[in-house]
Amino acid sequence: YVGDEVIITGSGFARDEALIIEFANRDISGIVGNPYTGNNGTLEMVFDIPESLNGLQKIKITGEESGASFEFNYTVKPRLTVTPVSGQGGTKVTINGTGFAYRNGIILFVDGIAVASTDLTWIMDGTYKRTTNLGSFTLTMDVPGNLTPGIYVIKAEDEDNVTIKAETSFQVLLNSILALSTSTGNVGSAVTVTGTNFAPNTAFNILFDTRTIGNVTTDALGNFSKEITIPAAACGVHIIKVGDSQQNYTVTSKMTLDKTQGVAGTTVTATGSGFAAGTTITAKFNGAAIALTSTVTDVAGNFTTSFTVPAIATGTYVVEIAAGNVLTANFNILETEVVDPAAIALNTSTVKVGDIINITGTNFAAGANIALTIDGDAVFGATPITTTTNGAFATSLIIPTIAGGAHTLSVTDGTNTKTVQFTVTAKASMTPTSGNVGSSVTVSGDGFIANTNLTIKYDGVAVANAILPLTGAFINTAFTVPASAGGAHTVAVTDGINTVELTFTMETTAPSKPALTAPSSASKEKGIVTFDWDDSTDDSMPVTYTLQIATDAAFTGIIFTQTGLTASTYTLTEAQKLDKLPDGGLYYWRVIAKDAANNSVTSDVSTFVVGGSLPGWLMWVWIGIGVVVVFIFAVWLGRRMAYSSY
Repeated sequence: YVGDEVIITGSGFARDEALIIEFANRDISGIVGNPYTGNNGTLEMVFDIPESLNGLQKIKITGEESGASFEFNYTVKPRLTVTPVSGQGGTKVTINGTGFAYRNGIILFVDGIAVASTDLTWIMDGTYKRTTNLGSFTLTMDVPGNLTPGIYVIKAEDEDNVTIKAETSFQVLLNSILALSTSTGNVGSAVTVTGTNFAPNTAFNILFDTRTIGNVTTDALGNFSKEITIPAAACGVHIIKVGDSQQNYTVTSKMTLDKTQGVAGTTVTATGSGFAAGTTITAKFNGAAIALTSTVTDVAGNFTTSFTVPAIATGTYVVEIAAGNVLTANFNILETEVVDPAAIALNTSTVKVGDIINITGTNFAAGANIALTIDGDAVFGATPITTTTNGAFATSLIIPTIAGGAHTLSVTDGTNTKTVQFTVTAKASMTPTSGNVGSSVTVSGDGFIANTNLTIKYDGVAVANAILPLTGAFINTAFTVPASAGGAHTVAVTDGINTVELTFTMETTAPSKPALTAPSSASKEKGIVTFDWDDSTDDSMPVTYTLQIATDAAFTGIIFTQTGLTASTYTLTEAQKLDKLPDGGLYYWRVIAKDAANNSVTSDVSTFVVGGSLPGWLMWVWIGIGVVVVFIFAVWLGRRMAYSSY
């Protein structure tokens, strides 16, 4: 098919020469990876079949320097794709076809019924409504609205040749309706999601973009209603999706100040959510720029930053915070400082699960019992803290297993209540941290975002997935180490917002050296030689072999290479048959064993000789001489017998 990957190998060209690759008499050298031979005149190239007409097409490869070339035929078959592959009745789909006939009309069928040409919109040739000169076409159509849910076959057929045809399928879905109680709000807002006409008695995930933020099961009529909380996200339009139905939700920015009044020099902390992600934060006080302690939003558009109230006259002023969006709040500068009756402070605002955080409090009630909660849940139970005679306290808290993100620590003496936010960040560990291809590795972690999809990637390729619970923690999620080169490799653990990178070290031990068993050293062989050697062993299986034959012990003149062998034996083909070397010269051969971690070892070198046979004409000469000798002997014997009879 057009777009399929092909691998072409060859030999007999000049070393290190450029190649011209033609497909259907078109030069496609520019799209072929590495269009050059190796230093032994061999080639191996990979490319995708280009856009082409249906049927046999010639592939030709020519060496620019040597002029050597070979060619063969490739059969291009028609292919049909539809985008999207599912939807409700009335959905507009785009249909692409490749590998059809030259500039010809197409008949489209949906479940065996021809689609009227007036219902099709041709994209590539709207004038003549036919395929291109390379047999391709693109058109759009609306899926009939009267189709019941199910899978329908879409077929494209050449209008003059019914053998040129291709099929694909489209799934018609229920005409489900998804509704939101509001389509705009801040991070943390409550939204009711309502669904009707879904599949009855079926469980669905509720997605916010690609993150799972809840789940629901429909009733016997296919209906449901569920309240969700908008997760941390940058400002702008996001998608809330259930099954195949979705609605847009616009996240708006929110900004608060921890103090709205104070004297000049007061430190004020501004907290924001739903701003632009990774954007510079700026601030103005009464229209004049002021310095901030943190100047960039995080990947979800959140920030926590502080500024100092400038020394200006008393009164109410506008504080402006900008990070993509601009929000304002009022701050009243007082003549004398108003003492907060109670205050708390943390030694750090960013922690991991299991970390110890220090908490201090001042100006609480004297001799009062202090209770601590995180997000409303008690953390010290029945063991309260007692303030001093001046209402102060100091304590430590081990961060429990809670999800990553912002959390609220609340401190109360029964009369005064103070809150402060801290952020839990992700951490992960891996066992073991080194090994071989095929090793089983387990990963555990906590502090990730709750109800999201966790992905574990090895060198950027996903190898394991899990759904994170409300705690944001997971234990012993396993994956099998894939084939990769010896050395350090990155294992990334991510929930889409937080990423923790670990290192797995692949073993670098080469396989056992293969012992060459046949042909034995200096043995005399016929041109079609069978080679045999002992299997190599290794932790990173499988082991593959490369067989090399040369005319010198240093292998500077390699005349044959066979790669990718999985068995420890190989017999030359008729086309690979070896000739006798002048003066009975030796052939040298060796085997290179390579494991799945790309570690390799080369065997010792062995030799053999290819023996010759008599030319045909010389063999007949010797047969003739033998006949003459036999005849003379018979005549002589006859005469002796006749003489002895007298």
